[in-house]
Amino acid sequence: MELSDSELAGVKSYREYIELTEKKEEQLRKDCEIKDKGTYGEQEIEEHSKSSRSFYSSRSPSRVDAVLQNTLPRRSMQLFSIKVTKPRLGLIWPLQVYGSVALRNSMGSKASYLFRCTKDSCQTLTQKDPFLRLTGPSCAIWLLGRVSVDVQLKVKCKKESEDEVLAYKFYEFFQDFPFQRVLQVPIRCMRCTLEFNVTVLPSSVEATVGVRVVDGSWPDQCRGLVVCNTDSVKDGKVVLLDSQDGKLPTKSDGVVELVRRVVSVDEPKGKLIISVEASRDGFSAQGTVDFQMQASGRSTDMCDLVFCKMEVTVCWSPLLLQNILE
Repeated sequence: MELSDSELAGVKSYREYIELTEKKEEQLRKDCEIKDKGTYGEQEIEEHSKSSRSFYSSRSPSRVDAVLQNTLPRRSMQLFSIKVTKPRLGLIWPLQVYGSVALRNSMGSKASYLFRCTKDSCQTLTQKDPFLRLTGPSCAIWLLGRVSVDVQLKVKCKKESEDEVLAYKFYEFFQDFPFQRVLQVPIRCMRCTLEFNVTVLPSSVEATVGVRVVDGSWPDQCRGLVVCNTDSVKDGKVVLLDSQDGKLPTKSDGVVELVRRVVSVDEPKGKLIISVEASRDGFSAQGTVDFQMQASGRSTDMCDLVFCKMEVTVCWSPLLLQNILE
């Protein structure tokens, strides 16, 4: 979790940084937690509880050893989007949604959040735009046997006591998906259906993307869109940033605050394609840079949008076991 400049101002040591990060993480988890069940949520919450208990009870040492014997090649799952469809049982568009969607693999790793919104900062979904604004995962999704998705979403109503459960689901993805195809996986919940767009890469490395304005300036009120894809899965786009309000979120040093930063890239000859676009009232300017996959290290290139130049950096790293066991 990234800290704001004001939060970092009082940090004097690495230990204080870790403690502050963990405290903020725990507070956000509590803020997003759904505490009551709601009229239509009791059965779904009970099913979720049973599924999660079954998942965690199966993580025995013998199972872990068996999985580790087959950790190469490092198969990963790339998530593109989560769409809310078919609201039912009294729910109608628009929906003010809050809560969380998190991933965890069969090795018992720390949860990697895909979506988190508190009630005070809920996202409004409409029939025209029913996609959750994803902010994760924070690391590549190593597909070892199976990956669980833990969904706890609620709809904000006029009165707090009237808030309704949208989806409370524990679902498991298994590694027998076909490779390098964009798959639409529907997960039926009691009051809606969630559509996960994913692909599976048979062998991959982790790529962490950074963007910084180094020359010129971003035009006022121009929408900024940063997306990426790999050459092997051209139809799958990962949205790293979509500043729909027309403002590009940047820090004082020009660093663009991307909402997603981590993607998986094919090993050993994959290519990562990153596109930056500015648009407003029919005006559009776009720049694209390509990066050849590397096992480790850093790649940098310049993206020229005429009115400004942006430095795009990719940090490469293998999918390490310690990353998923933290």
